[in-house]
Amino acid sequence: MKKNLVFILIGILSALTVFVAYRKSPPFFQHLDNKLKDSRFLMRGAVKPAAKVVVVAIDNKSIAELGRWPWSRDKLALLVKNLADYGVKVTALDIVFSEPENGKADAAFAAGLSAAGNVVMGYFFREEEQKNSAAALEQLTNAKVKLLKIDSDVTSVPLNEYKYLTANIPQLGSNARDFGFFNQFPDSDGVFRKSPLLLLYDGDIYPSLALKALRYNYGSDVMLNLAVFGVKTLAVGRNLLPVNEHGELTLNYYGPTGSFRTVSAVDVIRKKLAPDSLKDCIAFVGATEIGIYDVRNTPFDPALPGVEIHATVASNSLDNRFIIRDGRTAGIEMAAILLLPVVLALLLSFCPGTFAGLLVFLGTGCAFIAADYLLFSRYLLDITIFYPLMALSLSQLSSEAYRNLIVERKGRSLKKAFSSYVSPDLV
Repeated sequence: MKKNLVFILIGILSALTVFVAYRKSPPFFQHLDNKLKDSRFLMRGAVKPAAKVVVVAIDNKSIAELGRWPWSRDKLALLVKNLADYGVKVTALDIVFSEPENGKADAAFAAGLSAAGNVVMGYFFREEEQKNSAAALEQLTNAKVKLLKIDSDVTSVPLNEYKYLTANIPQLGSNARDFGFFNQFPDSDGVFRKSPLLLLYDGDIYPSLALKALRYNYGSDVMLNLAVFGVKTLAVGRNLLPVNEHGELTLNYYGPTGSFRTVSAVDVIRKKLAPDSLKDCIAFVGATEIGIYDVRNTPFDPALPGVEIHATVASNSLDNRFIIRDGRTAGIEMAAILLLPVVLALLLSFCPGTFAGLLVFLGTGCAFIAADYLLFSRYLLDITIFYPLMALSLSQLSSEAYRNLIVERKGRSLKKAFSSYVSPDLV
């Protein structure tokens, strides 16, 4: 009984040590945890995204047939107009047009945007100073979040803030349906695991390109509730998006490049698609040709086209396939960190030796990994992997150290003492 209590105490100390690390979440530990979580996507494999989300690609085929990018804007006028003719519900451009081309081409593109009537144009925030005309900035005033509820104790908006942006020229922007930013930010290891849906500029909050596309797909405004800790809720009509306090959505990736239904921009411009092939879709227009260098490192693919991140956000919402990280997942994580090492230590106290203890440790660890993967693949619960495994490892190492340094050493001492008086078999 005394030995069992010592093992249990070792398990408790191991659990408390790792729990403190879990609460502090050092960057190096978080980096390891993120890498382990990435492996769950590879284990799960590719899944099918929402059928109503389509990528209109400025791809190798389009560049080979229409010439190098950027194209003349009279071609883009045909692109957005033809997408509307195909019945696309929303066209979102992962492109910014910050400088004029020429009078004729710009006028043609402006006319195409006006005729389409469903185009959300892109822009991006930046750290470096950027001069924009008053008219270019004025066109963004209607793009900000209007339905905003702020709790009484909020004194500042806890969102990432920018001082400058690159906007579209007024001649084009005045004919767009709306605007959304297309900034994306990687984690410290360069992998894009989250997408910002809200950013702060000049005292107002602005939605992303994907969020604006969802706004017009659902036909409802963006509604935001801010608490003192950050974003409390974010919704488009009745459709809730489970963002974190910084307004970032954890991305549930569908697979590597090409997982979304993709059509070449040249086929849209030349109207080579079936008449109803794009009806009621959300079309994200962007570059997929690697030479244009709009690529992002993701758990599935080190060179995913950036436009597919916007498509992932939209598809996660349409499918309601959000990765869940909330009070439920935090409770499961803390229970795993605090209980598993104690259970393991108790089991180790009954093991006859180190080898048996190692088998018990491996079995417990594999059981946890299997449970974590099941919760992710079946219920989309985002449970930490690293910290429970760290707690189990510390419990196992500490228990075996106690066994070898104290218990087995005492046994060897007794054996040596008695072997002087009786036979080895009796000892």
